[in-house]
Amino acid sequence: MIPHRYRIHLILICFFLVIILLPQMSDPPDQHVTELAETAATAFLAQVDAGDYQQSWQDSSSVLKNTIPQADWEAKLQKLRTAAGAVVERQLEEINRTEAPAEDPDGEYLVVEYDVKFANTKPVSEILTLTLEPDGFWRIAGYHINQ
Repeated sequence: MIPHRYRIHLILICFFLVIILLPQMSDPPDQHVTELAETAATAFLAQVDAGDYQQSWQDSSSVLKNTIPQADWEAKLQKLRTAAGAVVERQLEEINRTEAPAEDPDGEYLVVEYDVKFANTKPVSEILTLTLEPDGFWRIAGYHINQ
């Protein structure tokens, strides 16, 4: 039996090992899923970069469409991207599986993260959440720029 004074140390060590190792043991998406997600993300970003916010909403997932009305989506993107300016450089950082956000329906979700430099900002992270729709296509469920 482990002496009482060492039990807390053992518990803390186990806790920190779980925190450190769990993300590394998660199930990354396979190559085919990664390619499909990257294709969907690239198509979405091309629409947004071109200022085609209406089409980006129309091509998005039902999750996004049920979250924000089209007019609000277009206004927010217009404001965000006008302030940021044109894309100077964009580099894919990573693609990972994620759990369904609490307010969204269960399903398959991926997070695609890019490192981006806009004309009017310092380097930022552009984060897209994609979900697998019933028709088998990955579509945008969320879009954020972390500054």
